[in-house]
Amino acid sequence: MNLVIRGGRNLDVRTNEFEICDVFVIDGRLASAEGALGVNSFDIEIDARGKWIFPGLIDLCARFGGVIDQNLELAQREFAAMSSGGITDVVISPDEKLFLDDSSEVEMLLHRSDRFASTRVHINGAMTKSLGVDLLSEMQELKRSGCFGVSLGQAPVPDPKTLLSLMQYAKTMDLPIFISPRDKSFYDDEVMFSGERAIRLGLPSVPNFVEAIAVSTILYCAENSGVHVHFSEISTALAVDLIRQAKSKGMSVTCDTTINHLHLSDADMEDFECRYKLRPPLASPKDRLSIREGLRDGTIDAISSGHSPTSDDDKNLPFGEAAFGASGFELLLALVIKWATEDEVSIPFALSKVTTGPAKILSMPSVSTSEEGAPANLCIFDPDHHWTVDCSNLKSSSKWTPFSGETIRGRVHQVISDGKLIYSENN
Repeated sequence: MNLVIRGGRNLDVRTNEFEICDVFVIDGRLASAEGALGVNSFDIEIDARGKWIFPGLIDLCARFGGVIDQNLELAQREFAAMSSGGITDVVISPDEKLFLDDSSEVEMLLHRSDRFASTRVHINGAMTKSLGVDLLSEMQELKRSGCFGVSLGQAPVPDPKTLLSLMQYAKTMDLPIFISPRDKSFYDDEVMFSGERAIRLGLPSVPNFVEAIAVSTILYCAENSGVHVHFSEISTALAVDLIRQAKSKGMSVTCDTTINHLHLSDADMEDFECRYKLRPPLASPKDRLSIREGLRDGTIDAISSGHSPTSDDDKNLPFGEAAFGASGFELLLALVIKWATEDEVSIPFALSKVTTGPAKILSMPSVSTSEEGAPANLCIFDPDHHWTVDCSNLKSSSKWTPFSGETIRGRVHQVISDGKLIYSENN
């Protein structure tokens, strides 16, 4: 398929500058104006005047709660939500309903995503057999079946001896580890971080240094094993400081935070509102400021959606019993732009946290909107469209988000993946 995008402000990731120009896609790859001269007609022509064009988003942290292998209709809704959010690549990690500890399960998931998804799916297999059991998975078979890396999902980190063995095994397989730092001793009480609000609500809570304990253990084991570690969903100032120190020592460490922890703190929570029940929990306003500083100084490499769909049945319960999780695919881009505006960072820098930054972590080929021959994975975005988050209109099967009712700036208009138009707001 050949297509042309006319008159948009195209972000050149090599210079971090926007330039008004036409973008040509020939046979799924970017082409120069000269390279497109031989094309008599284009299959699709898009008017992008007044809009931004930049690489498709890469979401490093998403979970599907089992819907992708249990219910095809719900899975298709999640894929549609991804596309409408401008996401062209997503990393799926294990969860309590989708273990990903068996090569046949991984192959099934990849087959289903190839057949029904318009976005590319990257899978982290489970480090252990059935999450929470300290028995090593067959990482070699998981890699052969197509896994990019391995993960514990949101299960607690095992004891240091077991963790070191897991890391050493992953290192021999040349598999990076994606890990959400949860401490085993406090895991069951991780409903909220300790503080005035937790005391007032009378809910189970943990001190915020618990995340730092897990990060510290992981870093010591990673330094000994030499494996690359990517920390998912960092939420506290102490964890950011530890990762900053590790990077300054030259350790092979990267990390992301979620849109929830970028914008919200426990001070924003409404009493017993289950849409705020997240894992990790929302931390203090001071922690949120540290997250933002970590993004600005490069300690935090990426921003993820933290997408973890939950059903109404699982969420419509007392706060202490309700499921963790929120919908995030469709909000990721607009909330990244909101952060750029609030913190006065440049739009290209903010976009790098969901494009070129994650691409480096996934060792992806060139991510570009202008490099001739590069894969055409593009997002066309209207920065002047303001809209109010209405949960009933979300394409995701999950209608729960802490941003319900909030008015945000910018909307995805079209998304191109591997040269194919996979989403258009008008269709």
